Amino acid sequence: MPANGETAVIKTALPVHAVIDQGLLMKCKQKYEMNPPDPKRPCLVHGVLVVKDDVLTLMDSQKAADELGLPKQELILSCPVPLPDDSQPATALAKISNKVQKDLVNWEVVTRRDDSFCVQSVDVSLRQKDQSAKFEILVKWLYEDDELGNYILKMVKSVLEE
Repeated sequence: MPANGETAVIKTALPVHAVIDQGLLMKCKQKYEMNPPDPKRPCLVHGVLVVKDDVLTLMDSQKAADELGLPKQELILSCPVPLPDDSQPATALAKISNKVQKDLVNWEVVTRRDDSFCVQSVDVSLRQKDQSAKFEILVKWLYEDDELGNYILKMVKSVLEE
């Protein structure tokens, strides 16, 4: 049994045929056109396998929840990255934002008034640690954007190490 968040490949003696929802396929295609996948690695498709009228269908999780009349549950991942003692919080966040905008040219980076920003579901913001005067950069993302979230998290860490 794989741990949470791990990919499992189940080999079968006979092929298992499933219909893939066109909306899910287009969403995956659009994602990888903006950031081409590594050809040595399979493309990950996040969906829900639904059995209806003896037909297996791989669907977008929101569409499956709507069809089944269930509320969609979302898994949000977050990682606080402490700021070094000698760095200015606003300056550090601006450097991170500039690096993300430069590296992810095909992605829409939305900057807010407080200099925090987001790329799809990945949210990067500044917050004060506890009651102390220390700050940290908080990176949060939805599980569906795990690859992008981890990529941005690595960028945040690399900028802070400079």
